[in-house]
Amino acid sequence: MSSWQDWSQQVAAQIRAAYRDETGQINPASMAIQHTVLFKFPDLTDEAPLQAVVEQFNALEGIKVQFTAHGTATQNKKDALATLNWPDKTDGYTHCLFVIAEDPEALKSYLHSDAHLKDWMAAVKPHITGIVVFDSRLKVPLDPATHAQLHPVLFRLKDTVNAGELQLHVEKFNGLDGITASLEPFLGQKFLDLVSWPDKSEGFNWCLTVLARDGAALKNYLHSSEHKAWAASAGPHVDASRGPPLLVFD
Repeated sequence: MSSWQDWSQQVAAQIRAAYRDETGQINPASMAIQHTVLFKFPDLTDEAPLQAVVEQFNALEGIKVQFTAHGTATQNKKDALATLNWPDKTDGYTHCLFVIAEDPEALKSYLHSDAHLKDWMAAVKPHITGIVVFDSRLKVPLDPATHAQLHPVLFRLKDTVNAGELQLHVEKFNGLDGITASLEPFLGQKFLDLVSWPDKSEGFNWCLTVLARDGAALKNYLHSSEHKAWAASAGPHVDASRGPPLLVFD
């Protein structure tokens, strides 16, 4: 079992226990939070000190965390992108800290814990050259039996975008073999005030989270007519005023 599958199995069990959902699906009324953090660590060669802190995170109540470099369990970034036949849209972001919190209170406790403020900050300080933090509702079921790859995409979209139209495209993504997807907005300043944390979203305001059964399913999704239709719909509304209007991480 891959590290992603093992981790997602733990999260699925935790969410089921928290919300008494025997199917493993996320209760729409739940307050589970997806806290997606992208880092630029251009010179990081030893992940062990950071993974040690991640173990501390996973001991916190209501929190499950995975920290990974771009790529898969068997391929580095270059090879993974070549397999997908897809361009590099990471803008130099090299690692993803993917945090699932049962609710805002759990996320707040994590953010202000000694493990995060002292141990994690000290571990990343020598390496970090960039960061984006994005908070959204968790709306995809984390099922290790059906999803082996995580594909989050952050967007900067103008107010002119038709969110309802984009959601219709996401529904079509969910009709593709081996794909589960959700599109969620940034939770915004009121949420950040609730967890007492600064805005580090860098203007990104939407997150498309895609779970794929395997690399073949992800490649099929990326090159599908459904994905091309999405790009045509979203493209006119991307905001490039602050840099690349989207970040893609595999």
